[in-house]
Amino acid sequence: MPRGARPSRTYRGPTSRRDVHRSVTSRSPDARRVCGTPTADPRGSDRRVPPCTDHSSLRPRRRTQLDRRTGHNLAQYVYETEPVSVPRGSTGGDRGASEMLQLSKADYLVIERQYVEGENQIQVYRASTKGATDVSRSAALTGTEIPMKKELVIDLVVSGMSPGNVEAVSFGPDFADGDTSLVLAADDNFNLATQDTVFHLLRVNTHK
Repeated sequence: MPRGARPSRTYRGPTSRRDVHRSVTSRSPDARRVCGTPTADPRGSDRRVPPCTDHSSLRPRRRTQLDRRTGHNLAQYVYETEPVSVPRGSTGGDRGASEMLQLSKADYLVIERQYVEGENQIQVYRASTKGATDVSRSAALTGTEIPMKKELVIDLVVSGMSPGNVEAVSFGPDFADGDTSLVLAADDNFNLATQDTVFHLLRVNTHK
């Protein structure tokens, strides 16, 4: 793993803090590349863009693409998570990218997860590296980079679902009419008293 993608015990330096580092990887459809999900929190050298205390702005995460055979860093792009939506009177919250599913060479589904005072909000975005700046040689972000473009696919809370702690996504079996299924999984964090392990099954309309 490239040095800048390795976890650290602190926020200092070019790496990510151990507890908020990348949690999973996604294999490309051709099986030649492994794409690291965006770090759940900006890595140390990038936390000034914007300041780490500013939860009202888009937050930059790096998405790293590695050669599956050699482990070489092929490219790295900035993915910006949405600002934290904190209700009035709340003491704050956190938001990150908890999972990614690669659709093609440039396109991805990204799970953004927000946690505020015991409540999770989950949105699924479609994002692309087309036109984005390769920052693999940048020790620190400057704020002038072109990030990955993204668009909202579904907001699970707005859709009436109780999402839970979603940390996994995968395509499931096809429906009889040809539509594809998308499976999202939420774990219980080993906290059986207040959380559940839940699987959400979504239908993807492929006829448009």
